[in-house]
Order: sequence, then C-alpha cells, then structure tokens
Amino acid sequence: MRATRALEMRRRKAEARASGQCIVCLKAPARVRRTSCAACGTRAKMHVARMRQRRSLERQQHIHAQKVEIRGLAARQHLAYTEAIAQFEHALQQQTSVEDQARLCRRIGHAFSYTARPDLATPWFERALEHFLSSDETHMLIGAAVVLEFLRSQCALECRTPVSLTYVNQLFRIQEQLTRRLGMNYKKEQLHEWPNLLKVSYLKSLGYYTESLCELSAFTEPPENCPVPQVYYFRMRGNLLAYQGHAEATFQSFEKCIDIAKRFSRGSSITRAWTDYADCAMDLGQVHIAKDCRERALIIARERGMAWGVPHTLLRFAEFFITTGDYSRARNLFAEADTHNTETPLLQVLKATVGVELAVAAGDEALLKRSLRDDVLELAFRSQEPARIGPIAATFVKAAILHRRWQRAKQLISRALTSIPETNPAYYVGELCALAARYGTVHDAAQAKAFLEARTKLPHQRLAQAYLYLWNAYAAQARRIGNETLIFSEKAAAAFARLGWNHQHVAALRLGNKSPALERTKYAQLTDEQSSFRALSSLTRRERQVVEFVLRGDTNRVIAQHLAIHEHTVEKHMSSIMNRLGIRSRHQLLMIAETS
Repeated sequence: MRATRALEMRRRKAEARASGQCIVCLKAPARVRRTSCAACGTRAKMHVARMRQRRSLERQQHIHAQKVEIRGLAARQHLAYTEAIAQFEHALQQQTSVEDQARLCRRIGHAFSYTARPDLATPWFERALEHFLSSDETHMLIGAAVVLEFLRSQCALECRTPVSLTYVNQLFRIQEQLTRRLGMNYKKEQLHEWPNLLKVSYLKSLGYYTESLCELSAFTEPPENCPVPQVYYFRMRGNLLAYQGHAEATFQSFEKCIDIAKRFSRGSSITRAWTDYADCAMDLGQVHIAKDCRERALIIARERGMAWGVPHTLLRFAEFFITTGDYSRARNLFAEADTHNTETPLLQVLKATVGVELAVAAGDEALLKRSLRDDVLELAFRSQEPARIGPIAATFVKAAILHRRWQRAKQLISRALTSIPETNPAYYVGELCALAARYGTVHDAAQAKAFLEARTKLPHQRLAQAYLYLWNAYAAQARRIGNETLIFSEKAAAAFARLGWNHQHVAALRLGNKSPALERTKYAQLTDEQSSFRALSSLTRRERQVVEFVLRGDTNRVIAQHLAIHEHTVEKHMSSIMNRLGIRSRHQLLMIAETS
C-alpha cells in the first residue's frame, strides 16, 4: 500500500513538473480545477512584481544615463573633452541597448579625436562599428557608415593610410545595401557620395593624382543640402586643381570649401582645409597666401580646443618659416609644439622632419641627435604618402650628408623615390629630387629629373622649375663641371628668391660658392656676428692654418698629414676654434669665413 502511494506521489510530481502546476492543482477535480492554486498565484504575483521592479529600475537607469550623456554633450560643447569622455563612459556603463552603446562609443571616440592623443579614439570607433553592424536596421547601417569615415581618418593620424582602403570598401558595401533598401530616397542623404569622395582622398594621399582626377570627374558637385560631401568635394577639387597648376581655380575651390565647413564643422574640417590650402599655395609659389592660411589654421586649432591640432599647426607653421628663412620664429614655434603631447604617429613624423631641418640649418648637434629617429622614419614609409615621405627623407638625407654617410644618403633616396608612384607636387618631393642628382644612383637621378620636368610643363610651376635648376647644379657638381654648377646654382638661387624661399636660396648660392647677402639673419646660433669676426682674426697662426684647410673641405686626418701633427691635436685646435667663435659646426665656420 505504501509502495503504491509512493509511486502515485512520484507520478503526480512528474506530471506537475511537466505541466508547470503544483500537486494541489492536479489533485483538484476537473470541474473545479483552477488555473493555479493560491501558492501558484502568490508566486505569479511575486514574479510580476519583480518584472515591474526590474523594468522600473531599467527605466531609471536609462533616464539617468540620458542625463549623464546630456552633461557630456554640454562639456563637449564647452570644449572640455576630457570631462565629456568621463561622462560618456559613465553613461555607457548604465545603457543596455545595443543602439545606445553604439552611439556612446562613437561619441567617446569623437571626443578622443580632439584630445592630445587622437589615436586612442580608434578602439572606441571599432567597438561602435561592431555594435552598429550587429543590427540590420537602416539607421544602424547609416551609423556604421559614419563610423567608417571616422576610422578612415584615424588611419591617416596613425600613418596607416593603406589600411583605410579596407574601410572605404566596407562603406561601398553598406552603400549598396542602403541603395537597394531606400532607392531614390537614399540619394537624398548626405552619405550618398561619401564612398566615392573618400576613395578620391585615398588615391590622392598615396600620390595617385591621375587616378584621383578620373574618379573626381565621374560625379558632379553634391547638392547644397549635403554640406559634408560638399566640403570633401571642394577640398579634393582644390588639391587636384593645384596639381594641374590652375592657381585661380584652386583658390576659389578652397574658399568655397571653407565657407561651407564654417556652417557645421567643430574645427577639424576647417583646419584641414586651411592646411591643404597652404600646401597648394606653396606649391604654386604663393608664399603670402600660404602664410595667411597657416595663421588661420593655428587660430582655429587654438579656438576649438584641438589638443593635437595645436602642435600640428605649430609644426607646419615652423616648417613654413624654415622655408622662408626665418629660423628664429621657426625655433620658437618648434619649442612651443614640443611642450605638447606629440605621441601620435603623424605628429612624430612632422616633429622629426622639422627638428632635423632646424638642426642641420643651425648646426645644433643636440637637436639633431634627438630628432634623428629611425623608428619615426619607418612610420613615414609605413604611411606610403609622398607628402610624409618626401620631406622627412630629404631632411634625413641632408643629415647623412652632414655626417658623411654617403651610402646611407643613397639608400634613403632610392627607397623614398621608389615609394613615390608618379609625379607629385614639387612642394613635397622637390628637395628630394634635387638631392638625388648629386647623392643618388644614376637611375634615381634620372627618375627625379623626369618628375621635375613633368611638373615644369604645367602652368604656375615656378617651384618645380627652381628645383630643376637645383637638380642641374647638383648634377654638374657630381660631374665636377664648375662652370655649369655656378650657372645653374645662380639660376636656382634667383628662382627661389623670387618665390620667397630664402632657405633654398641660400643653399643654392652656397652650392655655387657664393656668399649670400642674407646669411647674417639665417642662423639663430650666430647671434653676435661682429664679435665672431673679431674672434676669427684673434686666432693663433696654427689655428688659422687649420681654418684654411677646413675651408678647403679637408678632414681632420688630411689636415694632420698636411701640418705633420697628430689627428688628436687637430681635434683640439678645432675645439679651441669653435669655443672662441661661439659656433658648433664646420658649416657655421664656413659662413663666418665667407661673410668676413
């Protein structure tokens, strides 16, 4: 009997578990059986209460997260980007929906892009992209397209420009999905022309100007209700018109681009437009326009609180003053930029370029040692951008020549010219092409000359013509033809003087063994030249003999052989000469001797 009762109890428990009811409910007659017993009803009420409490808590958290997000937006509006990042991260911890998390990750990344370390924005943009792509809804795909554009911009900051093509191709795939889903309505969206414009920007960055022109000519100007594509369109159009040598059309395109960018941009688009405007003006020989553009870019970077943009514009402005020969202002701007955080790869490349150029010009061995970093040079080559490779390679070549590392200079020239796919603006590669004639291989010299000759066939290419004269002067010097060296160096010096490029003007005169009249103001290290001249006449007889051999270009070992003394003694004489004259290099000794 007990066994039968136990079996019945186990059967009822199993049936209760299967039906979701308790044993009491199952024992009730079918005619009076309720949906649940009192205990079951109690549990149901408790479950409903817990669900309501959970939903209420989620609503409270969502409302609190929205308030925190609003505080973050207000902080961003007041340019307090660090505070905005903290508020957005706090809001992200309380949001549970994928859409809210994607939006907050994008805002954190966007805020990071205005800080001193914009490269830290990349992980947040990648996280936002993952959230946006987790849903197939239309507005989520549009959000993914916006994030892809941000990621493409990050590649340029991190000197990973070739990787940006991956994001552009992914943007094309999203465009196809949105076009199939929205049809003509999508063509009214601001994102419609982005993939094509970003591809043009990618090709232009890598130096493929011919292909960029073909891509840009494939579509018309975006409508007025699409300001973002309009800014991209007119900026790319201005760059490509400058490449073709059309000065007036270039300036008009950039002016229109900047006018549109002022309506919606928080500063990055405007600064980028002014920077490109200055580069094109320099390539077209308009130094006064370039100076105005650099000043405006710096003002906007300071006003909009772009922590990484300030050192970037300072370094570009210092680069400008080096070109014009104002080394004192260039050094001041470089010192100011050095006080900022410049760990972003793009800033490291620019800082090394300006630092080495200043060090070579002023004979500052300490600055040269600090700026001559091979890891930064590799970052420039990793970017595969001629605008990065050309200037830094030229400065590193000049540093190698200063240290008489001829093989190093030849290798750098070959590698840099190989990385440049076709003819590029002389502003980027002119210096490198000229140096190739003297210190590169025969093949490199021929390739460099072909680049410069192709540029001179276009209108408004006085800069390319000046560098072509300089190339011929270096080539004549390599062949040891003194008359041709003098003729072409004078032509190059005159051409650079007309452009206002005093740094290259002095270099060309010095190449032809001429004494430039402006040398007294070119080097910041020679602050009191009158006392230096008096010190030159106060040298001992043996020191004056050493100076004469130095001016002939002899090394310490050769001087020791001529004077029948030990090489270590020559080094002591050189140290004494430099201490008396207040100089740091043989280059400065040559300047003082020529001027005196």
